[in-house]
Amino acid sequence: MRPIVKGTLPLALLLVLLYPVWSIMLRPDLDLWATDDAGETHLQRIYAMRLVFRETLAFPRWIPDLYRGYGYPVFNFYSPMVYLVGHLLTITGVSVWNAFRVIGLGSMASGAIGTYYFVRVSYQRQNGTSTPFAAVVGSLMYVLAPYPFVINMYLRGNLPEALSLGLVPWFLLAVDQCFIAARRATIRTVLIAAVTGATIVLTHQLSGLLALGAAIVWIVGRVAASPSSARLGFARVALGGLVSGGLLASTGIPSILELPAVHYENATMPVAQLLEKLVDVSGGPPRPIVLHGPAVPVLPGAVDWAWMYRYPWGIAPTFAPMKPASTHMVIAVITLVSLTGIGISGPLRRRRNDESAVVIALRYSGQRSCSL
Repeated sequence: MRPIVKGTLPLALLLVLLYPVWSIMLRPDLDLWATDDAGETHLQRIYAMRLVFRETLAFPRWIPDLYRGYGYPVFNFYSPMVYLVGHLLTITGVSVWNAFRVIGLGSMASGAIGTYYFVRVSYQRQNGTSTPFAAVVGSLMYVLAPYPFVINMYLRGNLPEALSLGLVPWFLLAVDQCFIAARRATIRTVLIAAVTGATIVLTHQLSGLLALGAAIVWIVGRVAASPSSARLGFARVALGGLVSGGLLASTGIPSILELPAVHYENATMPVAQLLEKLVDVSGGPPRPIVLHGPAVPVLPGAVDWAWMYRYPWGIAPTFAPMKPASTHMVIAVITLVSLTGIGISGPLRRRRNDESAVVIALRYSGQRSCSL
């Protein structure tokens, strides 16, 4: 089988297995306006970005059409990457609605393919074999997990967070390459890690912190497994962090300097008057943001059996007391089973390798005896 075909088949299989997730984005009855708390917001921000770029060539920090025409510096504080990509798509003739769908599908594809290659490279280094099975399973677990794409895209409509989570596997792969790539590839590995990390932050700031935490955990594991690569790897990661900081300076410095102008603590209930958005183009009154709504009634007990996450942030009166959701339990069980499997497979693999070494040694000694 040709290498190109052999490498494409696992990805094609992965695409088929993930059909229940990505096919929803193509359904004509998908109502992005009715998502929990973010779909309408991001649709209107793409539209607002499009309007502003018709009037100026500079990066728009202030959007004059928000908040009943009083304006708001939304792109001065919120990561603008998704809205820039959405605006570029609308230039080609794609509607704002379909631009949202294209970016959503792209985020799922990025998460699936990135996880596939990240797991495959790691598995090959640890076991010496290049089987796609582990990579396909890892990719399925990431994309089918409740939060990254299913909840973010179809329940919350949080397009920036979904796209940033789709980039996290690529960032971890770039960080991993900083520790294993040859010395002559230093510039390339540093630039890839820096650009990927900066792109995540420019897409969704909180996901940037998540990616940083995941990278730290991965680096600790890499150094523990191969201490000899620590010095060069740390130097590359540190240099990549400096380059990434430089790429983020144009958006990060203004946000930091103008933080004293933000007074979120003054937000009170109800918040509808505070969070009104674009003036309706049809001439009607602007529609307020609908947050999570009143607390969802749940069964009594220590676990929330609703199949979604509970959010421990926001204005207190809109939320019920926090307790674990069923999704947390499923992920905890899968993690426990996976760790148990890893713990068992390690000694078994070492034992098998030791037995193979003994067989080879006996065979070699037997050949030596015959030759003598």
